[in-house]
Amino acid sequence: MCPVSSDKRDNQDSEFSQMIDARLSRRRFLAGTAAVSASAFLSLNPITKAFAAKGESALLNFEAVPASTADAFIVPKGYKATPLLSWGDPIFNGAPEFDPSGKQGSDAQLRQFGDNTDGMSFFPINDNRAVIAVNNEYTNYDLLFDHGGKAMTADDVLKAQAAHGVTVFEIIKSDNGWTLDKNGARNRRITANTPMQLTGPAAGHDLMKTELDPSGMTPLGTFNN
Repeated sequence: MCPVSSDKRDNQDSEFSQMIDARLSRRRFLAGTAAVSASAFLSLNPITKAFAAKGESALLNFEAVPASTADAFIVPKGYKATPLLSWGDPIFNGAPEFDPSGKQGSDAQLRQFGDNTDGMSFFPINDNRAVIAVNNEYTNYDLLFDHGGKAMTADDVLKAQAAHGVTVFEIIKSDNGWTLDKNGARNRRITANTPMQLTGPAAGHDLMKTELDPSGMTPLGTFNN
């Protein structure tokens, strides 16, 4: 890692602060409309104030949801929220349904929604079809396995690796709202064992080369993003 001078670091800090200030300014019309349930986020993150400052948004025309630490998904009056996908739900036709026993193997998890959703992005294709990409950051062994991770087999390890990574799926809009399209051409799972293409200044460097990837260009998988 290259050392950074104090002057350069100060300039970077200043630029970062300006970027945050600009982003918050653009988002002030959303003040008070975010429903956040994670108590750690509410208690530790100062950006929460930007979402809780106002009690009503004339621009978006609905009652604001106050910041809350309740273990609930809260939406404005007149709105409703329903689950779209949950861990273990099949994202392909022919994939097995979720088995809450924790005994399903790695082959099933490879074709199901990954564990512990973190960041996600929505990519519209048209007014009635879109793609969602979701980061599946980590696994919860107490729920993933019937033995709680205390009697791991080789396939259990593969199952945990299959529950990591990214889930990509298409959704379609109908009179009943958005639903998963199991026939979506873009549906896929990217796991801890999916071949990846490495780009950027480190690609191909000797320090990136391994026995399985002597080129340093095609590592396997992504997880814990």
